[in-house]
Amino acid sequence: MAIHSISSNDFCNDRLRQLEITNDIFLQNVAVRLQRAIRENPEGFTFDLLTMRLKTKFMSGIYLVGQDGHGQIYKRVPAFSKLVAWLSSNITALKGRGAFIGGWQDSEKRFLLDVVATVTGRYRALIAGRTNNEDAIYCPYTGETIEVNSSLTLPSPQPIRLGITGNKIRREA
Repeated sequence: MAIHSISSNDFCNDRLRQLEITNDIFLQNVAVRLQRAIRENPEGFTFDLLTMRLKTKFMSGIYLVGQDGHGQIYKRVPAFSKLVAWLSSNITALKGRGAFIGGWQDSEKRFLLDVVATVTGRYRALIAGRTNNEDAIYCPYTGETIEVNSSLTLPSPQPIRLGITGNKIRREA
């Protein structure tokens, strides 16, 4: 009986190939479910990657905010291969806590996909929207789309003087 020796390099390369195949299968599975979500909800949806289902119920005070650099606009509903490519390029952002996939059709019949984060509180969501260069945020509880720039007034920065007394720091008005 012959004994075959496997080098650690061969083992690692085989393991990496298995992980790549597993990742490809996962992305394809998500793409299939996204295609179904797009077909059934062309006006818009929120997809939960953890449960692999549409997220249909949100608590009051929760807002969805797109994440800068992850959105994609398609002239029409994206093909399967384009969905897989988008998922592949955004998978790291989608692994974040509270990250979902948002998809909707705009008034020009273009289809948009984005990585969206859940943010508690309207003001915090508006700030997150502005920080992420978003035009609007979405309240899934009410179905309201809220324009970021027209809805957010930030206070002007005020200089703060710190006074040092002994070993204590105090804020001076």
